[in-house]
Amino acid sequence: MFYLIHALLGALIATNIHSVLLIIIACLAGHFLLDMIPHWDGLWDRKEFNLTGKISIKRSTFLIQSIDFLIFVNLIYLLYFLFGSKLIVLAAFISVLPDMMKMGYYTKLRQNRKFMKYLRFHSKIQREVGWKIGLTTQLIILIIILEALF
Repeated sequence: MFYLIHALLGALIATNIHSVLLIIIACLAGHFLLDMIPHWDGLWDRKEFNLTGKISIKRSTFLIQSIDFLIFVNLIYLLYFLFGSKLIVLAAFISVLPDMMKMGYYTKLRQNRKFMKYLRFHSKIQREVGWKIGLTTQLIILIIILEALF
């Protein structure tokens, strides 16, 4: 799922829960539940990663991820401006954190067995479909979350 959707789900969670610990738990659980819904987000080739443990990213994927991240950063500012709540900003960030952790692959973390085990887990729960169906699914989820949030 795109960062935008994860972050908005986090914001929705924080509008209904006011305990930091419960927000963190609900946002992490929400992230992984969203990832289980069939979607497309243009990430690395999961089949290759599951077979070899190596990640290769195309330029187009890097561009999509960069735009998604920039939208996420701007969304954080917008959410704080709209709601004035640090809990909502925290929730949005925590909801995206499991995906941001993947960047650790490009550091020495790649040599850590537990980190690689996490990446394999995160990769296995993803339900990847073609881009037309996957983006349609994400659009529907986005509309549902926005309706609930506003």
